[in-house]
Amino acid sequence: MEYGTGAVKMTPAHDPNDYEVGKRHNLEFINLLNDDGTYNQNAGPYCGMLRFHIRKQIIEDIKAKGLYVDTTSNPMEVPVCTKSGDIIEPLMKPQWWVNIRPLAEPALEAVRDGRLEITPMAAEKDWFHKLGKFQDWCLSRQLWWGHQIPAYFVRVAGQECDSGDINYWVVGRDDAEARKRAEEKFPGVAFELEQDPDVLDTWFSSGLWPFALMGWPDNTDDFEKYYPTSLLETGNDILFFWVARMVMLGMHLTGKVPFAKVFCHAMIRDANGRKMSKSLGNVIDPIDVIQGISLDDLHAKLESGNLDPREVSKAKEGQVKDFPEGIPECGTDALRFAL
Repeated sequence: MEYGTGAVKMTPAHDPNDYEVGKRHNLEFINLLNDDGTYNQNAGPYCGMLRFHIRKQIIEDIKAKGLYVDTTSNPMEVPVCTKSGDIIEPLMKPQWWVNIRPLAEPALEAVRDGRLEITPMAAEKDWFHKLGKFQDWCLSRQLWWGHQIPAYFVRVAGQECDSGDINYWVVGRDDAEARKRAEEKFPGVAFELEQDPDVLDTWFSSGLWPFALMGWPDNTDDFEKYYPTSLLETGNDILFFWVARMVMLGMHLTGKVPFAKVFCHAMIRDANGRKMSKSLGNVIDPIDVIQGISLDDLHAKLESGNLDPREVSKAKEGQVKDFPEGIPECGTDALRFAL
C-alpha cells in the first residue's frame, strides 16, 4: 500500500455513506457534536471544545505520546455552505417523515388507467421508475424560511418530557387546534406548547399550489371552477420533485388528479450539455446579443451575481470557449431569426 494505513473510519452519525453502512450492520450511532459546533460528552477529554480546535489538539496529544509520524495533504471533497462559506458538518437530527407508499400508489394508478397522461413516453417511464421506489419522504428542513411545520411539543409540568418521544407531540392547523388536542391527550394537567422550529420541504409547500391557490380547504368558486385543470407544461428535471408531489398531495387532499395531462418540454442546454440556468451562469441575456458585449463584461456580470465561486470559474471557462471575443452586436434582426 503506497498511501494510508488500510484502516477505514466509520462515523454513522456524521456521514451519509457511513450512515447507510451503520444501518446495514447495526452499528451504534454516536453523536459527537452540539448545535453550536462544540463537542459533547461523547468526545471525552475534548468535550466543550470547538471542532477545529480539537483537530489541532489531537495532533499535539499524539506528538506528546511519541506516536506522531507525519502530516501530508490529501485532496478530498468538503461540503461548504454556499452562503456563509462555512464547512458543513453532517449531524443526525430528528426529522418528520411521510410514508410515501399510500400517496404514490394512487398516483401510479392514475397514469395506468389514463386519468393522468404524461408525455413524452420517456417521462412516463421515469414516473414509474422513481415513484415505484416508494422511498419515504423527509419533509422537515432546518432553515429560517418556509412554512413552519404544524407540530407542537407538549411540555407537561412536573414530567421529564423527551422531544424524541412521539407521544408528547400533537399537530394542529393553528395554536388553538393544537392546544385542544393537547388537552384531550393530557387532561387536567398544566403544559406548555412549543411549535417545532423546522419548516416544510419546499417541494411539499409547492406541491399544494394547484389547489391551495384556489382557496382550498374552503370550497370556493375558484376551486369549483378551475380545479382540476387540464394541462401542466414543465421540464422533466422536476417531474419527480414537483409534479409527482402535486399529484400525490392533490389526490390525497382533494380526491382529484390536479391536471389531466403533463407535457414535459425539451431542456435548453449549453454547448457542454449543462442545463441553461441562472444559478449556473450559462444563460445569455438577449440585450447582450442585440447590443453586443465584451468578454470582460460577460465575466463582470458573473462576478456581480450570487453564484458560488466554483460555478463562476466554470461559467468563465465556458464564456472563454464560446465567446473568446465577446458577443458582437447583432441587432434585433438576429434575435427575431433565433426566435
